[in-house]
Amino acid sequence: MNGEDRKRIALAHLKKAKQFLETAKFLKEHKMIDSAINRCYYAAFHAVDALLVHIGLSPKTHKGALNLFFLHFVEPQYVSLELNRDLNRLFAQRMDADYGFISSLVTEEDIAQGISVAEEIIAFAQEWITSGS
Repeated sequence: MNGEDRKRIALAHLKKAKQFLETAKFLKEHKMIDSAINRCYYAAFHAVDALLVHIGLSPKTHKGALNLFFLHFVEPQYVSLELNRDLNRLFAQRMDADYGFISSLVTEEDIAQGISVAEEIIAFAQEWITSGS
C-alpha cells in the first residue's frame, strides 16, 4: 500500500472517529452511559488506527493497536504518557460496559473524561496525518 492509499484509509478512520465522538456526546446527553463509553472508546480507537495505518502498521487486535500506539507515539513523546493511561482506562471501561454482567461502574464523569480523551487523540491524529508527518 502506498502513501496515498494509507492517507486515504487513515482519513476514513478519522471520519469514523469523529462520527463516534458525536454519537458519544448524544448518548451522554440521553444518559445512556454504557453505550456512551463504548462510543468514546471507539472514537479514540479509530483515531489510533488512523495513526497506525498512516505509518504503515495494521494491528490485528485492540491490544495490539494500543501497544503499537505506545511504541510509536508515546515512547517517542509525541503524545503524553497520561493520555496513554487515559486511553487504556477507556479501553477497560468499554470492556466493563460491554461485557459486565451487571450494570457497569462507568459514571457520567467517566463519559466526560472519555469524550475529552477521544477529542485529544482525534485532534492529534488529524494534525499528524494532514501535516504529512
